[in-house]
Amino acid sequence: MRQAPFETSETTPKAEIRRVSLAAAPCGSRARLLDAGADVAQSAALAAMGVTPDEVLVVHRSGEPTIVSLGTWRGRRIGLSARAARELIVAIED
Repeated sequence: MRQAPFETSETTPKAEIRRVSLAAAPCGSRARLLDAGADVAQSAALAAMGVTPDEVLVVHRSGEPTIVSLGTWRGRRIGLSARAARELIVAIED
């Protein structure tokens, strides 16, 4: 299996990170992307939409589709399938 097109970096110690799938992140929460999963094609598609390592996502809707806005692209919202949201690992920010 090939490696995803980008690696993630963690900026805080693991003990302080609350890691959950994007699908489990509550609506209204800010979540920092830690891992985009092993699917190379999905990782490339997400990167093309601006969902990159350490990107802050704001969750607007969970389910099918999961709606998030990109923290660095104010006002830009994207829809992700429920499957894709389950595969993305994020850290919930306080």
